[in-house]
Amino acid sequence: LCQNPEISIVKASVSDTGNCIVFEVDDTIDYTFTVTNEGDVDITNVVVTDSNLEGVVAGPASGDTNTNNILDVGEVWMYEASHIIMQADIDNGSVLNTADVNGNTALGDVDHTSNTVTVLICTSSSIALIRV
Repeated sequence: LCQNPEISIVKASVSDTGNCIVFEVDDTIDYTFTVTNEGDVDITNVVVTDSNLEGVVAGPASGDTNTNNILDVGEVWMYEASHIIMQADIDNGSVLNTADVNGNTALGDVDHTSNTVTVLICTSSSIALIRV
């Protein structure tokens, strides 16, 4: 029998509107990560990482239907995390990034990189000169 280990991840945010949003420092962008076992072997040690979220994303929030901590064939796990807006994000005018998922199978490791999510941040600058 041929075996085909395959995992996928889709990253999303309701803030990814295509229009800029006014954010202030310490506001948050909420993300969801949908991880699916699209292969025909179970996957263990599933880890979602996102560099904008300072590393490993805790989870899964839902989807491990039999609570065995194994991403079974056809199973879909949902993760949730938030990015805290920093001044550098506002200065850049956007938050743009991807996430990664990896895990282990009897045939070796599997990994996948998500789609890119872009959250546009409205920016405006002004300066005042007061002459006395």
